[in-house]
Amino acid sequence: MEKKSNKIQFMEINFRGQLPSKKIDQSIGNLIKAQKNLKSCKFIEYWDPKDPSIYKVLLNNNSLTHLNLSLSYFHQSFFEGLLACKNLETLELLRCPQMPSHLLDFPLKGSLPIKNLKVIMNYPAAFNESLTVLLHMCNINLRKLFISGVDDIIIDNICSYNTRLTHLSILAQQQIFDPPQSLSSSLQYLCFNFNIDTNSLKIFLNDCKIPLKSLEFHQSDSQGDEVFDSLFFKYI
Repeated sequence: MEKKSNKIQFMEINFRGQLPSKKIDQSIGNLIKAQKNLKSCKFIEYWDPKDPSIYKVLLNNNSLTHLNLSLSYFHQSFFEGLLACKNLETLELLRCPQMPSHLLDFPLKGSLPIKNLKVIMNYPAAFNESLTVLLHMCNINLRKLFISGVDDIIIDNICSYNTRLTHLSILAQQQIFDPPQSLSSSLQYLCFNFNIDTNSLKIFLNDCKIPLKSLEFHQSDSQGDEVFDSLFFKYI
């Protein structure tokens, strides 16, 4: 199939319910390598190839702009491929995978061109280091960020590394006592979905100096009327 199909622009591969064999990995690698104008690639369910060098094959495709992956482990080949993929604009991860300790400093030598990053399921207690490295690699190039599963540490890292964001959506299962205080001045759209105590939210709303175009927040705990009064007079 890889010999006949070389004009694919959008590719979706589903491994649901099974782990691909090395032979399948090789066939997928050959198919990807044959493409001249591949724009978007999506792998459904976890894909941990037997030969991690396939990441380089995938990311060496200069036309690739959108990548959606489900990984359980970060390989060095994956980061080497990301650093070499100059046209990749959007990276979506089902979750932020585990990163071996010897790679925690390796990616910081380069900067990713990614403008849009989406992490659908993050587990802060387990993978904060992996996500921190990824945010640091994206640094000032990142414009849109969505993370489901943040804590205070991740929020601080976003404020430190990703200073040119225009869109930010952060969701958490736990209560956040200190909402972000030093958000990017370029931010236009902000959405957060977690519990903030009334006083902290009121301070954030009163002190926020960013001329946001859109502010959306979801609270599962009820808030006092004075908080929403503050929101009304500031943004309406």
